[in-house]
Amino acid sequence: MNTVRSKKMIIVCILEILRKYSDENHRLKQREIVDLLDREYGITVDRKAVQRNLRDLIECDEFGIEYVEIPRGSSTPREGEESSIMTQIYMAHDLTDSEFQLLTDSILFSRNITASQAEQLIEKIRHSVSTYTAEKTKQIHLSKTVSRTAEQNTFLNIEKVREALEGKRQIRIVSRKYCWDDGFKTVPGESKIVTPYYLTATNGFYYLICLNEETKETEGIRIDRIEEIVITTEAGTPLQETEFRNTTLDRYLRTHPFLSAGRMVSASLKIAENALSDLFDTFGDHFTVSLVDSGFLTISLRCGEEDLFRWALLHSDIAEILAPQYLRNRLRTETENLWKRYITTDEDQVDAIIQSTSDRNGNLVIQGRDLTGQMEKIPPNTLHHVDLRRNTGCNMSFLKEQSELVSLTVFNQPFNQPELLLRAKKLQSVRLINTGIKDVSVLGRIPTLQDIVLSERDAEGIPGIENLKGKHVILLKQFAIKQDIQALMNMGIDIKVMSHGQIIGVTRETIHKL
Repeated sequence: MNTVRSKKMIIVCILEILRKYSDENHRLKQREIVDLLDREYGITVDRKAVQRNLRDLIECDEFGIEYVEIPRGSSTPREGEESSIMTQIYMAHDLTDSEFQLLTDSILFSRNITASQAEQLIEKIRHSVSTYTAEKTKQIHLSKTVSRTAEQNTFLNIEKVREALEGKRQIRIVSRKYCWDDGFKTVPGESKIVTPYYLTATNGFYYLICLNEETKETEGIRIDRIEEIVITTEAGTPLQETEFRNTTLDRYLRTHPFLSAGRMVSASLKIAENALSDLFDTFGDHFTVSLVDSGFLTISLRCGEEDLFRWALLHSDIAEILAPQYLRNRLRTETENLWKRYITTDEDQVDAIIQSTSDRNGNLVIQGRDLTGQMEKIPPNTLHHVDLRRNTGCNMSFLKEQSELVSLTVFNQPFNQPELLLRAKKLQSVRLINTGIKDVSVLGRIPTLQDIVLSERDAEGIPGIENLKGKHVILLKQFAIKQDIQALMNMGIDIKVMSHGQIIGVTRETIHKL
């Protein structure tokens, strides 16, 4: 490096070293600065030059440089030497560690910009902290995993909006939407003329608050959903001629939490007292409590009708709209439509069957259904008669808690856990047809069990039949020929052999008559 140039650069390089390698917890000595100048920039200087440049920087009083000054070791300094030495030198950065973390996370998890834009912005604010602080922020590797826009023109849109705001002009906006087969595309006929007022971040996205010049309604438009902005020559509608004449931006956002267009409405709702924080999180404290009764509050507030409608749907478990009546009617219609939409599948019908079983007679009969995740809903000790045929995904563990069970039929679906029936103290009959059961000896330990049907066409033999003494057992003919029936009967087992067709005809009502 040119010697003259390097001397002029010393003060700049020292400033960059302090910015990069020092903070309150990482302080530098002059000797360390000398070494860093050599290593980082190839500049060779002595300690006196470093101290001289440091004092020049400190005298500027613009860079936040802090240090400790200690007396020299010798009592009488030589000619040209200073009487003290600067040490523990560091730069007090504009951002604290926590401030940098907050800003970094805000950029990183912003869904309005692309991953590369997020990384570029974070890199820019890194220059406001030391290397040590920047290295603590490990999440930057998540930039490509955060769900975010795939568009590149967010910043261009912001620039156009700011230009229109400065000139108080209307803008023409062309929107786009996401299509499942073609990604984002322009929506035909979706252009509109609006007057922009505010840019604001809410609900995880960046919005333009504007007045639709056709409907004269204030609305919020997501910046990253704008395909094109054209600034017109028409003057925008003054803010004082809109609903903002009587409100502030903060108040507007509180009364329009979802930024829905539409009229304002005075409403009353009933909400659980312990859920008041959910209301506050959305609408702020702009509400009044008119009644407190048994843990419930009656709330009065004024907000956007569409926003309240959406909030009430999302929080139907904790809140009820009391007024206006037309909004109650609208919510009722919507919930009726939801009920119809969600009560038509096989799984919903199974859920209804299970519910009615536990509520009424305790007879559970289900055929040809996908029972994945359904049987766990059955309350304990509610079933008397269970008949399951040709179902899939059926977790039979529910039988473990059915002490009132009287009969069980399992037909053409897996069941190889007869030990689940040991708590069924009233069990009288069991029919197992093509279940893949491997051992039936457990059934002999249930004293109330009288009748057992076993039909396993693919089985070479089922261990445990000899343990069914005192029971009435019906065996499939093809399976029985592989057993020593006479020996089993001599053990005290009452055995009857039937064809598959005959076994299918045996019911829980007729089994004990055979």
